[in-house]
Amino acid sequence: MVTPTEDSIGAVRGLVSGTAARIRAREFAPNPKGLRTCQQCPYHQICPSSLTARAATTAVVPVG
Repeated sequence: MVTPTEDSIGAVRGLVSGTAARIRAREFAPNPKGLRTCQQCPYHQICPSSLTARAATTAVVPVG
């Protein structure tokens, strides 16, 4: 069992308050942290910031 401290409760409150403020401000900037995150997102194929899209644009295409 974990007993929360005032510091840990404050940290969680700050995280929740900050996230809620960004949602209210409609700040939905992409923030991919890894390929797995992008692959689970339903918009990864059309998102210009996705790691999937970046990999597709930097792929080497053989000429010939």
